[in-house]
Amino acid sequence: MHATYKTCCQQCTAKSNFSCKWWEEFLEKSAHFSRTVVIPDILSPEKCAEMSLDTLAILGKIFTAQELFAGFRLYVGNTQQGEAWLKQHVFPHPPQPGEDVVHWAARVFGKEKFCIAVNYGERFSDPLATYLGSCLQPLLKKIGVPMDGMEIDILMGNYGYTPFGIHQDRRGENVIHFHLGPGDKIMYNWDKDAYQQLPNASQNNMDIEAFLPHSQAYPFKAGDLYYMPWDKYHIGYTGELSIGVTVWFNNPTRASLYNKMNARLARHIDMNDVTLTTPEKDAQTLESFTHIEDLLQALPEMSTLTLSELLQQEYTERITAISSNAGWGARRPADEGVALMDPAEWRDKAVRVIHPFRITYRLLEARSQLRLFVRGNSTDIAYYPETLQLVEKINAGKPLQAAALMEDLSTVYTPETGAWLLHTLLAKGGIELCEV
Repeated sequence: MHATYKTCCQQCTAKSNFSCKWWEEFLEKSAHFSRTVVIPDILSPEKCAEMSLDTLAILGKIFTAQELFAGFRLYVGNTQQGEAWLKQHVFPHPPQPGEDVVHWAARVFGKEKFCIAVNYGERFSDPLATYLGSCLQPLLKKIGVPMDGMEIDILMGNYGYTPFGIHQDRRGENVIHFHLGPGDKIMYNWDKDAYQQLPNASQNNMDIEAFLPHSQAYPFKAGDLYYMPWDKYHIGYTGELSIGVTVWFNNPTRASLYNKMNARLARHIDMNDVTLTTPEKDAQTLESFTHIEDLLQALPEMSTLTLSELLQQEYTERITAISSNAGWGARRPADEGVALMDPAEWRDKAVRVIHPFRITYRLLEARSQLRLFVRGNSTDIAYYPETLQLVEKINAGKPLQAAALMEDLSTVYTPETGAWLLHTLLAKGGIELCEV
């Protein structure tokens, strides 16, 4: 095992799929994420069918949303279709509950070749985020969580060769592909240096057949796992209808992380459009620099922090949010359909944390507040030690009587505030109602 990996958890010693032992062997086979591998028969036919329905449920949410989701693309042949075409030909025909991909695709596309790509599936599917997050937890305990988190992307269709040609993925972003079928798939790989030396080699190269003799082919079927490092040039071939659910380990470049941190810092800047009509008179005294200082006065602690401390604060916030979301990068939207219950309605309820998610937090001492993170979302509440005790109880994973939890909070919060807190954790997907 690589020297930087943490010791396997003692409770997870079996060699079953996705155990600590299994991930240790995966790391060996993939040369610690540097070699393409296919591992057969990882998912049962029943699990493939279940996950396929989960992916179709994602399409249903996207098709019926008020606005077109930016992470959705659909190609017919090699042509990406625009919003007007989608709204006329596809969005009126969402998958029905229980309808499998074969019947849905035949109903919507007939015999046409199509490709659907969806990014950030963790936003839309609790079942996929929960199942895959649970599978990946032993691996994340060994290697840590990517600084940009992980992402679930979906590829669906019968499109033949990937419609955007031979390409290399974003730098640093390794991908595990769980193939659900029903059709098989072949991935063709080219080592980066060897590919770039070939005549007419390019990104998004559509002259596919001419380059295939120089590739390594990796065929796989429903239930198989395919792993590929980011630096391989590659293209997939899907002759028959199939679904692939991919997990991306988003390791950012220094430039992309810098840009993201700058964007986070900008949240604290007073962007009111005020014209500064005090020209600088003296380059030595810099009297007008006070306007620059005023930019960072949104929070009481901002003016006392160095730039390094500001960046550390924002980085901590970012990683704490990702940690609450089992490593997924995209936040889960709150469920607006969860009704707000009054304290009396909680009396006969029981709750538990949804594994593998957990509630994380930051103490905002300057404001005497606790910032709770639930599935990547944050919410602030007045800080009391009792609040942290509640969080630790919930994170322990056992079913808990809501009435007892609210009783523990009654010394510091009103019953209404206690009910609101439980509602927030429930609506944001951190806890679920259960039997004791």
